[in-house]
Amino acid sequence: MGMLIHHWIIERDLESDLAIGNTILDTYTKCKNLEEARNIFVKIKEKNVVSWNAMISGYAELGFSKLALQCYEDMLKEGISPDSWTFSSLFSACSEAALVEEGYCYFKSMIHDHGITPSIEHFNSMIDLLGRAGHLLEARKVPQTMPFRPDITTWMSLLTGCRMYGNVELGKQCLHEISQLEPDSASVYTMLSNIFGEFGMLEDVKNVQGLKKYSSAWKKPGRACIEVGHMMQEFVVGESISLGSNDMYHKFQRLARKLKEEGYSPKLELIFESMESQL
Repeated sequence: MGMLIHHWIIERDLESDLAIGNTILDTYTKCKNLEEARNIFVKIKEKNVVSWNAMISGYAELGFSKLALQCYEDMLKEGISPDSWTFSSLFSACSEAALVEEGYCYFKSMIHDHGITPSIEHFNSMIDLLGRAGHLLEARKVPQTMPFRPDITTWMSLLTGCRMYGNVELGKQCLHEISQLEPDSASVYTMLSNIFGEFGMLEDVKNVQGLKKYSSAWKKPGRACIEVGHMMQEFVVGESISLGSNDMYHKFQRLARKLKEEGYSPKLELIFESMESQL
């Protein structure tokens, strides 16, 4: 659909308009089509910070961290001043590649070089960066120093790091903090169950499930859609397949056998998430 609209814009010679060009650029980056995004970016003659932000964000979201950081350096060379969105994308790029030192440098530069006051989103991004890089103790100190009251994203970001590196005790602390802010959040119970499950602590998994049920925390079951014969078929975790035919069911069975033959090993967290959707 975006390409059809883009074609319509080209036919009317509107591509050179900065606002329209930036919108097309943003569309392609969000649709993860960096090749087309880059083509549009090159065509924009008078680029502004929105243009550069779109490219930096696009590279960061797709895991091209080095390209995102290089794009930022190119922006500075062109004399364009960054804004708060620029640094949000930079922190995301650093987090993806575990570039802790670079993240610290950008955080300091944002404040001292560009006069931008960090928002809670920026602090949460730093927690995510430190946590994903395994610097959990440093990440734990950030909520104590930032001039905002930590929100649920703060603790969920830290909990993600706990899950990655199996820090059960800190994970329990995050659960306590989140239960004070949002007691009916199901995601935290899922993540903590996954941490326990990965360490074979099945009794603790049951305890967390019981606490989740007691707190009335509910997680919407996972859903997926597939187009079959110009019709959309929806699949929900834990539900049986009912397409009026057994063909699809048998295909899934063959696929499961093939995966097993290829050495696929299911992840425990998917089992626990399925268990939770039934509570």
